[in-house]
Amino acid sequence: MLRSVTESQPKTKARLVAAAVSSLVTVLVKLIAVKEVTRIVSIVIYVKPNCPYCQQARDYYNESHIPFVEYDAQNDRARRKEMFAYSDGDPTVPCIVENGVYVGSGWGNPPRG
Repeated sequence: MLRSVTESQPKTKARLVAAAVSSLVTVLVKLIAVKEVTRIVSIVIYVKPNCPYCQQARDYYNESHIPFVEYDAQNDRARRKEMFAYSDGDPTVPCIVENGVYVGSGWGNPPRG
């Protein structure tokens, strides 16, 4: 009887280690998910059709894998009014808004638009 208990100990230890590793993996996955969620930023870009600076802004965010929402401030009066509210009446595009806070208008260094 004592022999069977001793023989089963490696199996029990292996099960305990497997359970601990599984729990650790679950915790790490949850931590990574939380970190990704907190890293998500809400970007809105107000643009006008055929604007090369707007395209440069799009390209930057796309190449950086940063999601954004784009609104046509030239043809959509409601979006234009919204953009003016953020930019204090500045008609320059692209107009960038991050998490509801106006970042700036134009693109490049110095910003052009």
